[in-house]
Amino acid sequence: MNSITPTTSLSDTLLNYYTSPKEPITPKITENTIKGLEVIKERGVGLIHFVESYRKQTKVSAPVLKTIAAKPFIEHLLLLVEDEKINFKYEITPENLTIDADEGQISQVLLNLIKNATHALNKVKNPTIKIIAQLNKNNKSQLIVADNGCGISKELLEQIFIPFFTTKENGSGIGLSLSRQIMRNHGGTNSVVSEVGQGSQFVLEL
Repeated sequence: MNSITPTTSLSDTLLNYYTSPKEPITPKITENTIKGLEVIKERGVGLIHFVESYRKQTKVSAPVLKTIAAKPFIEHLLLLVEDEKINFKYEITPENLTIDADEGQISQVLLNLIKNATHALNKVKNPTIKIIAQLNKNNKSQLIVADNGCGISKELLEQIFIPFFTTKENGSGIGLSLSRQIMRNHGGTNSVVSEVGQGSQFVLEL
């Protein structure tokens, strides 16, 4: 609505230049029309992206579960995100740990978390991302993405899983909410522990 209302008003103003002219069409009116059409186009593109993100959010397919060996899975994943500026580590306990999940969907969740962690490391000395795979005290599989980045304030922690909420200039706000939905479809959870200046830990529990 924040996009549609002013776009409708602007198109009405431009239309009146030509259907109910109060003055001849001047170069200034032509210039204003071009600018107005550019704004309408820009908002239209923005709305298309918004709708595409919404469709992704509401059409997550049911997971197809299979048993995945955690070690090769994580090793292959880290090959995709290799970055000379970041120190990547992983820890798997026990070493032969397996998880039951949809490999494609869990990969998507982890890649999104790693991408977010990378953004949090922009101004950090010795930037590090650590992937931990383990069993918790209830014998449930956990995948943890930990970083030593800027951390997240308590105020933002309450909002980051809300669809379309983002603090990034070019972010869609879809990643974390989509990740949480994928985890719910797996019968699991997606949570975070973070402190400003101390980094963050995103915990996937299956």
